[in-house]
Amino acid sequence: MADNYTPSGAGYVNYTVTITNNGPLATSGVNISFVTGGGTVFSSTPSQGTYNSTTGVWSIGTINSGSSVTLTVYVGMGGVPSGTVYTQTATITVSSETDTNLSNNSATVTITVA
Repeated sequence: MADNYTPSGAGYVNYTVTITNNGPLATSGVNISFVTGGGTVFSSTPSQGTYNSTTGVWSIGTINSGSSVTLTVYVGMGGVPSGTVYTQTATITVSSETDTNLSNNSATVTITVA
């Protein structure tokens, strides 16, 4: 999810990635890949774990069954040419549990610089 799908070249975007464990058990060793395609990452705020903006890896750790965790990444679009399109995808890359529903392990948003 993004708070601004058409930022100006001097604007910004707050990306929010939310992960929910819908399984019957806690899962550990959870990592998410979320590499911002353009702009400059000014800050990131994970509700749990750590986010490395250089590698794009959000290392969450353990998520209990029924729990959710959130990452917000603030990206400035300064200097990005108008008309540039970025497709941002967050994908679960590691989990200790066998996942029976792989269809919900990634999400994508598209940003077009105005």
